[in-house]
This record gives sequence, structure tokens and C-alpha cells, in this order.
Amino acid sequence: MANVHRLGCSNVVTCNYDGRSFPTIQGGFDRVLLDAPCAGTGIISKDPSAKISKEDKPVRRIVHLQKGI
Repeated sequence: MANVHRLGCSNVVTCNYDGRSFPTIQGGFDRVLLDAPCAGTGIISKDPSAKISKEDKPVRRIVHLQKGI
């Protein structure tokens, strides 16, 4: 909310819902700003050890969740 006020945004609704069920909770919307769950694979270029420390199954589960949201 602090960022909404700081940026002077109006007509903003903030919530903490599961994004997969959001359309049934709130009618329609023009835009969504989403903080999606992260698999942590974006740091591989900075930390190559992250490539071998990530297991395939959990990463696939996060990717599936991101697509569902």
C-alpha cells in the first residue's frame, strides 16, 4: 500500500488471494501486478552453483503453479 500511495496510483485494490481462484472472487480487472512464486533459476548466470543445487521436481512444480496463476 505504501508504494501505491507513493506512486500516486488511484483505483487500486490490493489483496492476498490465490491467483488461481481470483477471477471468481473479483469480477473483472484491467491489469494485475503479481508477485509470483519464484523457482530461483534466474540467478544461475550470477551463481552457477544454483544450476546444480536446484532439483527438477520442485522447479517444475513452481513453473506449473506460475502458469496456473
